[in-house]
Amino acid sequence: IQVMDNQVYMRQWATVFAVPNADSLGVPTLENDPADADWTSELATGNEDSTMSFGRRDLKPHPLAKRLKMSRKLITKIPNSESFAIGRLGYKFGVAAEKGYLTGNGAGQPLGVFTASADGISTSRDVSTDNTTTAPTADGLINAKYSLKQQYWAEARWMGHRDFFKVVSKLKDGDGQYLWRESVRVGEPDRLLNFPTAMSEYAPNTFTTGQYVAVVGAFRH
Repeated sequence: IQVMDNQVYMRQWATVFAVPNADSLGVPTLENDPADADWTSELATGNEDSTMSFGRRDLKPHPLAKRLKMSRKLITKIPNSESFAIGRLGYKFGVAAEKGYLTGNGAGQPLGVFTASADGISTSRDVSTDNTTTAPTADGLINAKYSLKQQYWAEARWMGHRDFFKVVSKLKDGDGQYLWRESVRVGEPDRLLNFPTAMSEYAPNTFTTGQYVAVVGAFRH
């Protein structure tokens, strides 16, 4: 008899890189695009561009570990106790990783999507206009959706705590229609402003000024 396991999402959504034989993985980044092309005459080549530039991101794996002791008596008396313990450790590794992916501070651990940082998601992507100091509003959610470029919409989803979705599920538009759309098919997530939703017990749920309560985006990127 045990409590129901919490869901963990981030790893299944993300792009996963394997780094089996190195201390880090270097990834090239396009820091600045070239300027738009020039309308010109038939034989001219346009102006020389000086804005395009490349950078580099280093992805460094961090160790994640845990050990436990099991008595010989326990292993003898309870069938499959060892494999059960290994399964529970695997689940708790997933939980630890999920917490890191959401709220980690980046020091010897992942940098979470809810942690503002110039190395990850900066405060320039914050969307708080039209929200109150203690709760999101319908207009605030619409602002968040449209801060995301349309190219990401096909993969975009909302991630937040169930306390956030409890508030959001009560919101209505100007015609009195709920923004929340419950799924009509088994296994499909409910939708908010036509994006799928996912509730995580590890997302922040403090509703006050300056605190993050949800993230919307295409997590594969």
